[in-house]
Amino acid sequence: MISKNITRIAKEKNITMYRIAKDSNLSMSYVWEICKGKRENPSITVTCKIAKALGTTVEELISK
Repeated sequence: MISKNITRIAKEKNITMYRIAKDSNLSMSYVWEICKGKRENPSITVTCKIAKALGTTVEELISK
């Protein structure tokens, strides 16, 4: 579910995966794997970094 929420929020805010990776200090490939559902349960630390990069909350990322 987190992958769909990241993708949806990024699209709504016109934020690229590259920008998420850069702003969260994560590799582009790691962010891509999360967004494509290949990594379904990123750590809370990673989730917090992505939420901050998207300007949203962890709760919104993990909600159904």
